[in-house]
Amino acid sequence: MLERFGHLVFRFRVWFLVAGLVALIGGGVYAGGIYHSLTQGGFTVPGSQSQRADAVINTNLGGNRDSLVVLLSSTHLKVTDPAFTKAATDTLNWIANQPEVSSLASYYTLGDRHFLSNDQHRMYALVGLKGTEDQQAAAVNRLHAYLTRPSPLRIQLGGDAGVNAESTTYVEQDLRRAELITFPITAVLLLIIFRSVAAAALPLALGAYGVVGALVITRLVAHVTDISVYVINLISLLGLGLAIDYSLFIVSRFREEMVATDNDTKRALAQTMSTAGRTVMFSALTVLVALLGLTIFPIGFLRSMGIGGAAAVLVALLGALLFLPAILAMLEHKVNALHIRSILPRQIHAHVLRQDSWGRIARVVMRRPVITVLCTLGFLLLAGVPFLSIRFINPDYRILPPSSQARQVGEALQHDFSSNTQSPIQVVVRTAGPPSTPSNLGLLEAYGQRLQRLPGVHSIESPTAITAGPPAQLAAQLSALQNNAKAQAQLDQYANGQYVLLNIIPKTGTYDPATKHLVEAIRAAPVPRGLHVDVGGQTADLVDLLARIRHDGAYAAIVVFGAMVILFFLMLGSVVIPLKTVILNILSLSAAFGALVWIFQQGNWANLIGFTSEGGIDATQPVIILALAFGLSMDYAIFLFSRIKEHYDLHHDTRRAVIWGLQRTSGIITSAAILLMVVIAAFAAGRIEVMKEVAIGLIIAVLVDVFIVRLLLLPASMTLLGKHNWWAPGPLKKIHDRLGFSERP
Repeated sequence: MLERFGHLVFRFRVWFLVAGLVALIGGGVYAGGIYHSLTQGGFTVPGSQSQRADAVINTNLGGNRDSLVVLLSSTHLKVTDPAFTKAATDTLNWIANQPEVSSLASYYTLGDRHFLSNDQHRMYALVGLKGTEDQQAAAVNRLHAYLTRPSPLRIQLGGDAGVNAESTTYVEQDLRRAELITFPITAVLLLIIFRSVAAAALPLALGAYGVVGALVITRLVAHVTDISVYVINLISLLGLGLAIDYSLFIVSRFREEMVATDNDTKRALAQTMSTAGRTVMFSALTVLVALLGLTIFPIGFLRSMGIGGAAAVLVALLGALLFLPAILAMLEHKVNALHIRSILPRQIHAHVLRQDSWGRIARVVMRRPVITVLCTLGFLLLAGVPFLSIRFINPDYRILPPSSQARQVGEALQHDFSSNTQSPIQVVVRTAGPPSTPSNLGLLEAYGQRLQRLPGVHSIESPTAITAGPPAQLAAQLSALQNNAKAQAQLDQYANGQYVLLNIIPKTGTYDPATKHLVEAIRAAPVPRGLHVDVGGQTADLVDLLARIRHDGAYAAIVVFGAMVILFFLMLGSVVIPLKTVILNILSLSAAFGALVWIFQQGNWANLIGFTSEGGIDATQPVIILALAFGLSMDYAIFLFSRIKEHYDLHHDTRRAVIWGLQRTSGIITSAAILLMVVIAAFAAGRIEVMKEVAIGLIIAVLVDVFIVRLLLLPASMTLLGKHNWWAPGPLKKIHDRLGFSERP
């Protein structure tokens, strides 16, 4: 099929090329507005208790109290000084009167000294904002523009809404910087590999095509479902990296076939499509399946990464099979035009980019396969030991760089205030009828006392905590408080309609295991008849997120691993090699995950990489890295095994086939891996920590796969199994032979 398609592309090469250019130009215009179509957040689990609690707080209880934090500070004035008081009240009154603001709590409205810093030179206000996370982020940008006016106080915005607003800005800046770094470096590396300006330009052209096309698809999908803004960097990373990789394989094979066919472009293109084109197709399908596995999770951030990543792979594949062959057909032998001398010294170029060195490595490994397998597996398992102590967290202000305003606010609240209650466990209670009736107040107080007795509870903020006395007297006392403005403002933070908010202040940190156990204990505590309870807050968000990942992760693994085995079988006609490759790749990922914990959780190399350790790993990152790294490792395995199978079909000698396959592919696979790591490293240099985690994890995974699994584990394991590598049940063997998906010599 692909051979016939190669003839078709050659015949209508001009039309394919024009269509590709029109799509590139039109797509570039349309993709330019993608930032307006993307959303913030996406780390909550739809339908979970924490999500329901957040929805009630935002809709019925005046907005989330910690959606925006306004930090006011002065170097010489104290909060109680008249000048500070006047400037602060003027600012806060203006904020409270904005249409996006649903509530505002501060020292001036509640009289609570928890809002004051230890040195009395700072205070913060908690502002509830209306709308979705995107609308809140837009409101923060409008408030920030006003608050930059001259003032005797320093005014900074933080909290969840502040973090979301700044994240979008940093994502855009990181993307532009990564592209400025990536293109020049990859251009130089491609010149080293191809030693031809014309050939080196093709992967870069296809890279631009891949990124633009993926952005177009993602923006179209964003009209149907929410897509996280963080997906932009992943699209650029995969769109550019895979497009370069795929074009590298196809251009290299085309140059080989042009020599073999004596510059017969039509035959060379057809042969390239039926060999390298087929391999690229299967390779892209493996990465595509791995990324689509992320869409099994209902979590918005993971689904966004799956959709955006899959779009990048799909466009890279289409560009490699449609756009690139048309260019090659137009260039013909001129693909080698503008030849330059190798930038590397002759000796380095011979040993790194040519075939003899790789064959010698394979022969050494295959002489001692048992020792190689044991030593390599021992190293991988040892490198993965830190992963056993992983601690999961949700992203907070520390994902931003130290210069970020929202991060500075978060650090000030953590270090300069004696009692920061921004991250309580939020218990939303729905009563039967108004909460202020004596019977409901009695139920609420009894329930609150039950929760207060749970181990790990420091205190509880609730409507009944404002007053005192028997339940029969509370209704009258609460009614009397309506004439007290401060008391009524405090009461409005906790009750509205049929809903009441209980803020449980834990003794331990937000993501401490003891706090997670406290969330589970609150949910397990008996609820008085007549009350309905949902438990939310940041800790509850994490508990629900981890539970959902554990639940859906098994299904995603079955789907992805099963699809990988099927694709490998269709390619190779063996059931042993696919199963073995999946197992080896899972083992190799242990090293990447161990390094991730060692670096980001334990804080090693923090100054070198440029991040602040949060003492844990974002709960979604291992899932994303697993999907990406597993897909990429299977991607490279397909390129290698396709050439091994090609030689094995001729000689039926596994040892010779492995050596020949490594000789023929190692140089180009290593070059592709280096190019991909350059692209990934450019994004690792960004300032958003969640993207740093993904990028560093992928770099380590690619290094382990290319230089340990492919060069050591794979040839050693192939030697041990010998002819059994190619075993498959008779009926399946017949199906494979009939389909004929193997790459033929």
